[in-house]
Amino acid sequence: MARRPDPKKQARSSLKLPPQVAAALWQFRLALTSLLLLVCIGVFYYMAIEPRLNGDPQSWKLVDAIFMTIITLATVGYREVHPLSDAGKLFTVAFIVAGVILAAWAVRSSAELILGGQFAHVWERRKRFKMLSQVRDHYIICGCGQMGQEIVSQLRRHRVPVVVVEKEHHVALRLQQQGIPYVEGNATHDEVLELAGLAQARGLVAVTNTDEDNLYIVLSARVLRPELHIVARAESQTAQAKLLRAGATKVLSPHITGAREIAAAILRPGLAEFLEFLLRTETVQLDLAKLTIGEDSGWKNLELCQAGLCQPRGAVVIALQRPDGDLVTNPSPDTRVHPGDAIFAMGTPDQLARLKELSASVGEAA
Repeated sequence: MARRPDPKKQARSSLKLPPQVAAALWQFRLALTSLLLLVCIGVFYYMAIEPRLNGDPQSWKLVDAIFMTIITLATVGYREVHPLSDAGKLFTVAFIVAGVILAAWAVRSSAELILGGQFAHVWERRKRFKMLSQVRDHYIICGCGQMGQEIVSQLRRHRVPVVVVEKEHHVALRLQQQGIPYVEGNATHDEVLELAGLAQARGLVAVTNTDEDNLYIVLSARVLRPELHIVARAESQTAQAKLLRAGATKVLSPHITGAREIAAAILRPGLAEFLEFLLRTETVQLDLAKLTIGEDSGWKNLELCQAGLCQPRGAVVIALQRPDGDLVTNPSPDTRVHPGDAIFAMGTPDQLARLKELSASVGEAA
C-alpha cells in the first residue's frame, strides 16, 4: 500500500529551496565547515603534538599555533615559527594540499550560489519566511483563483494584510512576483493553516474551487480557532447550509450573489450603481456598519436624536432593522430603538469608528 504524504512536510515545502539550490548551499556550508575543522586540526597539531616530537612541550603557544596554521593554509610563505620535525614537515605538506583543495571547493560553491542565480533563491526564501513570521492581524485567503485574486486586491487596496494559501505552483510564482505573502500547500491540512499564521489571523476566507475543500478548511479553522471570523464560498445551497453548520460565519454563493446584482441593476439601477461605486472607488472612503442594540444598551427605548445619531458631520443612519426582520429605511429622527434592533449606518471609517466608540455599551458591533 502506498504511503500517504506527510502534510507537515508538504506544508513546509513551500519554504524549502529547490533541490539544485539546496545542494549548492549545502556544498558551500560543508566546504566552510571542513575549512574550519582543518584549522582546528592544524592548531591542535602545532600546539599539542609537534612540540612533543621536538622534545620541547612548552615551545608552542596558542598564538604561535594559530599563526602557523593560518600562514600555512594561506600559503603566503612566511617563516616557520619554530623549527619543525620531519613529521611536522610532512604534516605541513599534507595540510597545505588539503587546505588548497577545500579553499577551491568553497570558492567554487560560492561562485555557483552567486553567479548561478542560486543566491537569489536563498534570499527570496529568507525574505518570505520573514514576511510570514511578522504578519499579524491578517486574513488568510485559501485559494487564489479569479475570486481569490479579487479579494486579495480589494483587501490590499484597503491596506489589510493578507496571506494566501495556494497549492498550484504557477499561481504561487505569480504571488511571489507580486510580493504577496503566501504558503504553497493544501489549505485542508491543519499544518498549512498554522504555517499561514492562523493563530495570529483576524479572519479566514475559503474560496477554493470545490465545496468539499472549503468545507474541510472551515472545519479545520473552526477547531483550531473557535472565535475566528470565517467567510466561505459555496457553489450550491446545500453546500451553503453545510458550511454554516461546519462553523462558517458567513457563506456566499457567487452564482446567487451575481444573479441578485444583475436583478438589482435591472430593477434598481441607481442603487446598484451607487453600491458598485462604493465598493470599487479609491477616491471616496465610505463604509457601512451594523450596530445591534443589546438589553443593557444606553440607547434602548431612545429616539435616534436622543441617542446622538443625528449629529451633523457624523455617520448617517440609513436603515433600522427590527428583530422580526422588518426594515425601516431612512428612519426619521424621532424613531425609537429597542433591544434587538440593528442600526445600519454609513460614513467614513473615522465617523464609523467614533460611532462604535459611542456605542461602547451596545451589545454587538459588526
